[in-house]
Amino acid sequence: MSFREKSAVLHIVAFVFLLTYMISSSARWPALDPASIPVKHLWIAIILFIAIEAIGHGLLAAFNKREANQSLDERDKLVEYKSSHFSGLLLSGLIIFYICGSLLLGIPVLSLANVLSILVIAEILHYSLQLLFYRRGL
Repeated sequence: MSFREKSAVLHIVAFVFLLTYMISSSARWPALDPASIPVKHLWIAIILFIAIEAIGHGLLAAFNKREANQSLDERDKLVEYKSSHFSGLLLSGLIIFYICGSLLLGIPVLSLANVLSILVIAEILHYSLQLLFYRRGL
């Protein structure tokens, strides 16, 4: 596995952890809106996410010094652009669907936890597509 593939796997693991923590926090702490998470739990999740990313990428770069310092070539840029394109489409579609659903069903508009969950899902797709494109030989 190349450095970029390992980095994508690390991003996926960190984002899955963040999404899992947010979902489990909202199930344990129901408020007026069952999808809402107290801000304290969002801060804990974000700090743990940053710690996983920083420590993981630090170790990854320490063990792959030569590959970590290489600049992006055309293939890497193409993989990045294609994965960003598809995850951006998913993100915009989910946000539009969420806003329309909140208007029709009366769900609180732009709840922080819901929008953050949509963003995390789009990022998981982004890095999953990167990994897929690298493995398929795009």
